[in-house]
Amino acid sequence: MDPVMQTQFWDPKAPPEKQRGNCLTAVVASLLELPIEAVPNFVQDHVDTDGVKDWWHEMHAFVAEHGHEFKYIRVSPESSWPEPEPGEFYTVTGVSPRDPAIHHIVIYRDGKMVHDPHPDGTGIAVMDAEYHWTLRPTSEVD
Repeated sequence: MDPVMQTQFWDPKAPPEKQRGNCLTAVVASLLELPIEAVPNFVQDHVDTDGVKDWWHEMHAFVAEHGHEFKYIRVSPESSWPEPEPGEFYTVTGVSPRDPAIHHIVIYRDGKMVHDPHPDGTGIAVMDAEYHWTLRPTSEVD
């Protein structure tokens, strides 16, 4: 994992095509060890306009092009997914401490935050119960 900082931030006053931050882009770049310019801003570029999370499909395709797949993992007792491997980097999502209307994503390892792509480094205020994942090389995903 090579920490990459986000370069775009949520701005409700900006035009819709420029409102969304790129914390997810920075997390994917970090996990794949790519520069942020090499990773699309999935959420901004593929806005959910008709109930279909187009960005989610685009992100899966991008990760697959880089020889990886998502493996969903458990970070809370409510989840039935498997636990992360010891020493494995994984994502944790939740409510931003800067604004309760903003969803944010950070990287954890062994139960501790190791990278927040936001410059203030405050992580998340409230962790989501599910939707956590790690990236593994395609051959390692069961």
